[in-house]
Amino acid sequence: MFKIIAVPAWFGGAHKDGVEEGPKKILDSFGLSSAELIEVPEGNPENAKGKVKYLPECVEVSKKTKDVVKATARAGFVPAVITGDDSYTFGILAGLSEIHKDFVAFWFDSHGDINTPETSPSGTVHGMPLAIALGFGDKRLVNLQRKKYSITKDKLVMVGARDLDPPETLFIRKQKILKFSSDEITAGGIERFFETIAKDARIAKTKKAYIHFDVDVLDPKESPSAAMPVPEGLSIEESKKLLKGILNRYELIGFSLSEYNPKSDDGRTLNAIKEILTSFGIEPKK
Repeated sequence: MFKIIAVPAWFGGAHKDGVEEGPKKILDSFGLSSAELIEVPEGNPENAKGKVKYLPECVEVSKKTKDVVKATARAGFVPAVITGDDSYTFGILAGLSEIHKDFVAFWFDSHGDINTPETSPSGTVHGMPLAIALGFGDKRLVNLQRKKYSITKDKLVMVGARDLDPPETLFIRKQKILKFSSDEITAGGIERFFETIAKDARIAKTKKAYIHFDVDVLDPKESPSAAMPVPEGLSIEESKKLLKGILNRYELIGFSLSEYNPKSDDGRTLNAIKEILTSFGIEPKK
């Protein structure tokens, strides 16, 4: 059974642009009034400076998210976390990793999210959560994880990544992380995606999975209101087939959805989100 958790924060993107309103818009559209709300601070403009912007706020919200997710998983529920920006997803992984010892993380995102303060061109934390989860980055964030990491490179699958900074490309190649661009998935087909994963000895015997879904993994033609849209993404149907395949093959221990900006939405992105959440079995209340 799912427990819905909302994290209406924007600090990882370093400015309020609408993503902080995304969780409420999504929950309202589904009639989900019983979600647990993570309280977020106002944000100190002085913290917008430096190599890691809004670091204190990101630490605070990520710690709260970790604790709630951990308690949720310990109680036997599957945490379904709707966030503003996706900086706090490493907090989700941190909480899950203290309850579940072996799982694959499927990361649906057009971006790498695997920068560090040294490689990030912007200093924004929403470009860093995967690096932090792997144990790289600012120690104040990394140290929120019990083992200083939450996942290992051999249990990570990047799905739909197509807009990577050069240091991210180098890191992914060096660490031999499984990555499938949207073009590779479209050209090769869904079955080849799963065949490749099944042949990977590092993942083949793993039974559990966490899924992160950034709405910018979708093609902007179908879902234009992601915080950072990137052309030539996955279609809604491709995404649903991928999710169905994962859910048929693994026990889901948690998922997250992020980076929806309702301020710029003409309705298409919210409809896309409804289809994605329905894939998980979360239906709008009548």
